[in-house]
Amino acid sequence: MVRVGGYRRISDDDTGTGDGVRTQGEDVDDLAAGHGWDVVPYEDNDLSAFKRNVRRPDFERMLKDLKAGVIDGITALDLDRLIRQPRDLERIIDIYETSKRKLVFDTCTASYDLTTPEGRFMARLFVNIANKSSADTSRRIKRHQLDKAKRGEEGGGPAPFGWSPDDKSKLWPQESTPLRKAIDDFLSNKRIATIAREWEAAGIVSRTTGKPFSQTNFSRLLTRPRNCGLRVHQGEIMRDEEGSYVRGVWEPICTVEEWEAICAVFENRRQPGKDTATKYLLSGITRCGSCGEKMRGQKRKDGKHTYVCVANKPGACGKVSVVGEQTDDLIRQLVWRDADNSVKASAMPPTQWPDQAQLDAVESDIANLRTQWKAKEVSSSTFVFMIGELESQQTQLRHARALFTAEAATAANGTVNLRDAWKGMEIEQQRRVVRHTLSAVLIHPARKGLRFDPLRVEPLIKK
Repeated sequence: MVRVGGYRRISDDDTGTGDGVRTQGEDVDDLAAGHGWDVVPYEDNDLSAFKRNVRRPDFERMLKDLKAGVIDGITALDLDRLIRQPRDLERIIDIYETSKRKLVFDTCTASYDLTTPEGRFMARLFVNIANKSSADTSRRIKRHQLDKAKRGEEGGGPAPFGWSPDDKSKLWPQESTPLRKAIDDFLSNKRIATIAREWEAAGIVSRTTGKPFSQTNFSRLLTRPRNCGLRVHQGEIMRDEEGSYVRGVWEPICTVEEWEAICAVFENRRQPGKDTATKYLLSGITRCGSCGEKMRGQKRKDGKHTYVCVANKPGACGKVSVVGEQTDDLIRQLVWRDADNSVKASAMPPTQWPDQAQLDAVESDIANLRTQWKAKEVSSSTFVFMIGELESQQTQLRHARALFTAEAATAANGTVNLRDAWKGMEIEQQRRVVRHTLSAVLIHPARKGLRFDPLRVEPLIKK
């Protein structure tokens, strides 16, 4: 008996029931039975035949079996269920032209004899028409999605973590509340690993996988532009014609400034040369009083630590060091000084970022330049030159504002009594408190005869 591959495929199975391919299979089985053929089923459910980056496993297996002689032909509901790309048709035609066996081919809607020039011509014509139809549909869908993104409307798919499964525009407290707290904790310099462990202990899991968040996925969760209400399209944050962010129609979890601060902290940690040490309180905060380079904490043989100017760093003299424990205690006492009467660490009135007016002016210049260019009041070459410079300034200022916001978050999320709570704080949180008070700690060269001289330690108070 002739054995044929009965191929069935549907591009989108939104229900996940497989009803579409099952119905196709029934029609294909009836067609094969009319010819007296035996059917070997091949199925690619919820897969596109038009998209070039989509691999159809059963389609590939069917072609392999056809070439090896496992099956003697192919049947399908329609040619476009089987093929949407001309290159895939040519692969099938090549097998039919070179086979020494008699191969059969048929569909429920039309017959194509791939062993004859006329049949191949008709198949090629139909596939090209189907390909153009798919391309036109794809273009319309992409244009529709872009228009929705420009208006800040939701895209397709299920509700992201933090928003209601029934209404993607509304926050879902059982997810958005812990996410809001995680944002506050991170801006207070708590480790991602610590927050992730707390979530796992609380039973908070990914809605997609049902498993706890890994550190990588947790980092992605915190840096989503959606968190602050920004619309993303094809991986890029949408901007309007004036260059401003396009806001989504959903409720945000945090502010744009908080999101920028989170991204700035991650960026700073990734940049080479940035202080990433968290083992010692003053690593990277202490500076050599002789050469001005940052000093690094190093463990001694007795288990204690020292802050040293590392000679192998460019520009570093390598001649200054100081005992770590006494220096740490001196700085702790300074930071605690105003907290002796259980004054809340965050009681300091919030300060305004001093360069906001400069950022506003740059963004106004960008908007005006775009307007002038559209009105043909400036040339394209002038526009490109000027907009590049202005956007560079805008990026630098936004980054500076984000870091300022991150630093200020220490006070905003401080503990009730800094002195009492210090031991329970993460080392990153302690360091953030120090950085909030001091711009650096200058360590002057040692004088003979003294193991630790407090006068060598010069804290530089932030103005």
